Amino acid sequence: MSEVVWTAATTQARLDRNPFSRLLQLRAVTVREEFAELELPVTEQVSQMLGLVHGGAVATLIDSACAACLWPHLEAQGVAAVTLEMKVNFLATPRGAFARAQASLLRFGRTTAYTECSVTDESGKLCARASATFFLLRGEAPA
Repeated sequence: MSEVVWTAATTQARLDRNPFSRLLQLRAVTVREEFAELELPVTEQVSQMLGLVHGGAVATLIDSACAACLWPHLEAQGVAAVTLEMKVNFLATPRGAFARAQASLLRFGRTTAYTECSVTDESGKLCARASATFFLLRGEAPA
């Protein structure tokens, strides 16, 4: 297996293969070892009835950023992963043009991986804090 160099462009290409990521227009901003930074444009399409950014859109941004931290490890080992658990504290609604998720991989084990993520808005205000655990699929199909 050839080694893939993970960059924002590589990550964006992978995001673009996911129909839901394309629907939300997720953008890869910065990618480095065990870290990924993604943006969600704040548009009417991701708003709920009160005009605030929908929590599901923020949760998807978090899940995607956390997963992006794993992709180099998954590719290197020839495994896949699915989200096992995610906890989100919504602190404020993102304002401005985008919400930005910064996710870090804290542990990559034999069966699980653990990540943490912060979401800020265009002004840098903290809007959400989250953790996510991923189950590593080593040859088995997801349930």
